[in-house]
Amino acid sequence: MKQRNGDLSSILLDVPASVRQRNNDYRGLLKMKRLGQELNYMVLSTAFVLHIYDFVTILKKFPQKRIHA
Repeated sequence: MKQRNGDLSSILLDVPASVRQRNNDYRGLLKMKRLGQELNYMVLSTAFVLHIYDFVTILKKFPQKRIHA
C-alpha cells in the first residue's frame, strides 16, 4: 500500500483514466445540451417575431373597411 497524502492531486491521480474520460464526456454532453437549448430558444423566438411581422404586413395589404352601425 502506498502512502497517500490528502491533497486533491493524489486523489485525482488514483481515479482511473477511463472514469475521468467518461466524466469529461458527460460534461461535454451537458454543455452541448445547454447550447442546443439556447439555440432552439433563439430559433423559436426569431420564428415568432417573423410570424408577427408577416401577419402585420398581410393586415396592411388588406385595409379594414370600417362598418358604421
